[in-house]
Amino acid sequence: MNRLFQVNASMGLMLETTCSLNGHGAVHQFAPSKDPKLRINQIRQAGELEVPFTTGLLIGIGETHNDRLHALEVIASLAEEFNHIQEVILQPHALGSSQKLKPKEDGHGAIPSKSDYILFGNDSVAELPQLVKFAREILPATVQIQIPPNLILHGGGGEGWHILLQCIENGAGDLGGISPKDEVNPD
Repeated sequence: MNRLFQVNASMGLMLETTCSLNGHGAVHQFAPSKDPKLRINQIRQAGELEVPFTTGLLIGIGETHNDRLHALEVIASLAEEFNHIQEVILQPHALGSSQKLKPKEDGHGAIPSKSDYILFGNDSVAELPQLVKFAREILPATVQIQIPPNLILHGGGGEGWHILLQCIENGAGDLGGISPKDEVNPD
């Protein structure tokens, strides 16, 4: 990071979540680099090096509402400790045509109760305005909140514009992800 910082104004790494989603059948089963501990350590290292940083959550990959709040609290703690986090992206996961997500079990084969309901894929878009509101309350005021309009309008159905405007009213100050084609997930 130190060498890259010489030629780059800022860097970033999506935290995505602080819950482990790398067990059998989970979304990160084959992605050891998405271990939350590794990612938190990388964000911490950026802070120690005083590298301006962007991070964020990927919403709708099998985490609960409380998991999302916990991830925001971890980011806020790092931002307060090092004052290096410029922006937090709250990105709804958009399912690709070959992806199928299933509810996470509690370890005993039971799916969590409605109060712990895990949102997957496009269903997570409807919760985004409330999450933006929580993020604005949890994160330091100096940290911008970015939302990607292309994913909100794509995943929000007829409510897309309403959801986008609610996110702005609730504290999102950056509309990232404005592009005609998502290179990661063309669907």
